[in-house]
Amino acid sequence: MSNILLISPEPWGANFVSKHHYALELVKRGNIVFYLNPPSKGLGKKVFVQQLNDCSNLKIVDYTPIFRGLNKLPAGLSSFLMKLDITRILKVLNVDLDIVWSFDPFRFQKLNLFLSKFKIYHSVDVHHTTKEYLIAKNADVIFSTAHKILNKFSEIKLPKYFVNHGLASHFIDNKSLIKYSLVGDQLVKVGYVGNLNYKYLDKERLYKIISENLNCGFYFIGPRYSNNLSNAEINKEFFNQLEVLPNVYFLGQIPSKELPHYLCLFDMFLMCYKGDENIASMANPHKLLEYFSTGKIVLSHYIDEYARYKDLLVMADNNENLPILFSKVVTSLDYYNSLDLQHKRKAFAYDNTYAKQLDRIESIILKYIKL
Repeated sequence: MSNILLISPEPWGANFVSKHHYALELVKRGNIVFYLNPPSKGLGKKVFVQQLNDCSNLKIVDYTPIFRGLNKLPAGLSSFLMKLDITRILKVLNVDLDIVWSFDPFRFQKLNLFLSKFKIYHSVDVHHTTKEYLIAKNADVIFSTAHKILNKFSEIKLPKYFVNHGLASHFIDNKSLIKYSLVGDQLVKVGYVGNLNYKYLDKERLYKIISENLNCGFYFIGPRYSNNLSNAEINKEFFNQLEVLPNVYFLGQIPSKELPHYLCLFDMFLMCYKGDENIASMANPHKLLEYFSTGKIVLSHYIDEYARYKDLLVMADNNENLPILFSKVVTSLDYYNSLDLQHKRKAFAYDNTYAKQLDRIESIILKYIKL
């Protein structure tokens, strides 16, 4: 059993991404995980540790920094105040940390101040900040879900490893799968899961695809308003425009454990981000594995990590081609959803569960430390 501090840029909440899933998987293995939320407001000098009712070894940590905006201060002063914040947190945790595992590119550049036996920096998105480089440099090992992201750290003389996104176990252990019913009478049902306020959403192509394919129902699963993954509502007007179309359905945010009951209802999935313009940022979206777990075809913008996996998805090198490719896939679903291709997608997803990714990460850690 290890005491692990997981530093996340996304707070604990209804919507789960990789940090949340890793925390749960670590707890399953008997570890005690302290999930450090982003800074809160109004807590004063107090640090709060909340134990989840259904998971005694997972503890959610909230705090307010002594000074907000540490990264804007001179380095010496920033380091001094950072050390005070870390000291406050460690005092309340009152344990010796075995691992500090940071997914946060902005906070706590000096991971060594947590006094843990091992330090991990895990980058799952592209970030444009010099602070991330400092955090990575202070780690013992660097992980990332994209080779293009790892390349950013090429000058750091530390072990660096690609570890793909993970798939939660409930997308596999679904023997009691209940097929929910969907509104709409369109013959083809297209699924989209994710944060609807994502800044790289290709609204122009998405609207074109939906408005030109009224025989298809488009089902959006995800928060449209402020949530634990994003406080912005930058696409509000766009989704108001979509809402009046007769083939658009918003299902709202759905807990991760319930997603398999919905995903099994779709004939195909659509990803429509500006991947052709933001190759590094779109290098490896985490929702793909959940889509692959159904076996159904995915039509997507360009995704660098999957450029060589022609059987898994249909990908547009240029987003201008997405509407044409959509028509091609919709009219050939028998081929793209053949049993052979469905098997390949499921096998790929099942080989990338969070349990298997954690096995891979643990084997790497053990090369450098004995916990």
